Amino acid sequence: MEIIDDSRFGSWKIMLVFGILCFAVGLIAMLWTKMSLQVYIILLGIIAVAIGLMTLINMNDGFDTRNANIAKGALAIILGIVLMVVPMFVADIFAYLFAAFFIILGIGAIFGISAPMIDSKGRTVTLAFGLIMIVVGIIIAIFPNETVIVTTWVSGLILAILGAICIFGAWQVRKIETI
Repeated sequence: MEIIDDSRFGSWKIMLVFGILCFAVGLIAMLWTKMSLQVYIILLGIIAVAIGLMTLINMNDGFDTRNANIAKGALAIILGIVLMVVPMFVADIFAYLFAAFFIILGIGAIFGISAPMIDSKGRTVTLAFGLIMIVVGIIIAIFPNETVIVTTWVSGLILAILGAICIFGAWQVRKIETI
C-alpha cells in the first residue's frame, strides 16, 4: 500500500529543491539586502519591458482595440525602463505609499471610534491602534530607505525559514517513501 501518491503531493526531491532555493534566496536577501533589492526591482523592470513588447507584438488579438494595446505596451515598457534605471527611487516611492497607507489606516481607525457599536474598551483599543498606525506611517515616511531595507531583510528571513521547513519536510517525506 502506497502511503504518498506522488501525482498528488509531488516528490520529496521537488520539495527539497524548492526548500534549498528559498533558503538560498532568503540568505542572499538577508546578507546583501540592498543589492538583492536592486536586483529584484531590475528583474521586475525586465519583466515589465517583456510584457510591454509582447503586448505591442500581439496588438491584434481581437480582445482589445489597437490603441489600448499600444498604450498598455508603451506604459509597460516605460515602467520597465524606470524600474531598471532607478530601482532604489522606485523602492522609496513604494515606501512612501506604504507610509501613506498606514497613516490613512490610522486616521480611519480614529474616526471609526465614534461608531455606536463600539464599546468603551473597543474605543480604547481602536484609538491605540489608530495612533500606532499613524506613528508607524510617520516613521516609514521619515526613514524610507531603512524601511525598504528592513522589509527586504524580513522577507529574506521568512524565505529562509520557509526553505528550512521545506528541506526538513522533504527529509521527512523521503524517510516515509523509503519505508
